[in-house]
Amino acid sequence: MYQNQPFTKEYTWKEAKGYCQALTLGGYSDWRLPTRAELMKIGNIKLYNYDNYANWKKWFDKNKHRRYKNSKNQYHFVKKEFIENMSKYSWFWTSEEKDSSKEMF
Repeated sequence: MYQNQPFTKEYTWKEAKGYCQALTLGGYSDWRLPTRAELMKIGNIKLYNYDNYANWKKWFDKNKHRRYKNSKNQYHFVKKEFIENMSKYSWFWTSEEKDSSKEMF
C-alpha cells in the first residue's frame, strides 16, 4: 500500500523516516519507507545505472518515450496513477541504509 498524495516539502532521509513513523492514514499506523524493490513497483521502467552522465544520457534517450506527463507539464517515469501527485523533482527515499543518498527515476 502506498500513500499517493502530494507533498508540500522535501524531506531529508531522517525526516522521511520520521514522517512515516508518525503517519496514520487509511486506518493504519505502521507506515514505513519502501525498500528499493517496493519503490520500483510504482515506476513504469527499470531504474538506470547512473555511474556516469554518458551512461545516463544513453539510457534516457532510449527510454524518454516511456515518460508520462502530468497536468503541470512535468514528465516522470511512474505509473499513471501516481503522475499527478509527483513533485517537480522525482527524488525518493528508501528504507535501506546502506546508501541513504537520493534515488531517481
